[in-house]
Amino acid sequence: MSKDGAEDTVVSGDTRVLVDDVAFIAFVRERVSSALRGGPSVGEQRLLDAVHRTLNDYEAQKAAAALSPTSDEEAGVAHGLRWALEVAMWTRFADHPDYRREWRP
Repeated sequence: MSKDGAEDTVVSGDTRVLVDDVAFIAFVRERVSSALRGGPSVGEQRLLDAVHRTLNDYEAQKAAAALSPTSDEEAGVAHGLRWALEVAMWTRFADHPDYRREWRP
């Protein structure tokens, strides 16, 4: 078992991607919540609010893509939102010990 509690014995590539996505979402939520509790500056508050909104949009878009698996557009939008999250998180939290290398944009 890894530090984040996810099983290390993953068999299929699709499952590995899903486990990584769940871990990434949990990391984003935890880091943003923790940073907001710390009384961020006005600029950081705006960044964290934008990350939070993007995360909510990403999860909604992933759900929409899952409901219409033949829609490349839905999947493309979800992929773009994930990339935006990766960039924002890398910019702010790249030095965090739990930030995984594979989450780099």
